[in-house]
Amino acid sequence: MTPQRFAAAGFAVLAMLVGCGSVEQDQEGALSQVRAVAQTLSRNKAAATPVPELGRAELAAFNVPVVQVNSSSGVAYLVPLKRNVGGADIWATGSQQTMTLRGGQITMTRGFGAFDVIESVVPQDMRGAVGQNYTRSYTTLDGADQPIREVMTCDSRLAGGETITIKGRAHVTQRIHETCVSEGKSFENDYWLDASGVRKLHQYMGNAIGYVTVSRVID
Repeated sequence: MTPQRFAAAGFAVLAMLVGCGSVEQDQEGALSQVRAVAQTLSRNKAAATPVPELGRAELAAFNVPVVQVNSSSGVAYLVPLKRNVGGADIWATGSQQTMTLRGGQITMTRGFGAFDVIESVVPQDMRGAVGQNYTRSYTTLDGADQPIREVMTCDSRLAGGETITIKGRAHVTQRIHETCVSEGKSFENDYWLDASGVRKLHQYMGNAIGYVTVSRVID
């Protein structure tokens, strides 16, 4: 997927959630605004106009929780599709691309083409993983749609308190620093946790994807 396609999908945000059981009826007006923004951004893209990054006030106006995903392919905004499905939350873009978070960590994606994580094994809880040795694994598909599984041996430590800023709002967090080794290569991940869970993560997702940053912008 090209950066332009990834960004366009992200800025579509959540027009498709109208009618889904996870969205309250009184939010339909806000979702109509999302649809209008998506259409405007699509027109801008077609006209080769740079797609603007949405600010906190614009995202908050939609009246739904929003996470922002940054990767080498661009930026995407996702909102809840289903919550607490077997302990995991499923988030979606307006193009029906989905990302599953368990314990605030990415465990699965769908609709992102070569960037999809088919399945993964991650710690149940990053706080509980501190000081432990454990395994992470990510399964992606190659060009012939054959699964490729990358296994990492990891350990993590508490790196101390940090105040981070996400779209103009400060969050008091504890940062957990994780080191993982796979096939002789070392990767470092960071997770910023506040009282509500993982507020932000910077996580390596395997060779096909690289690093991804996920930030909870609107709760």
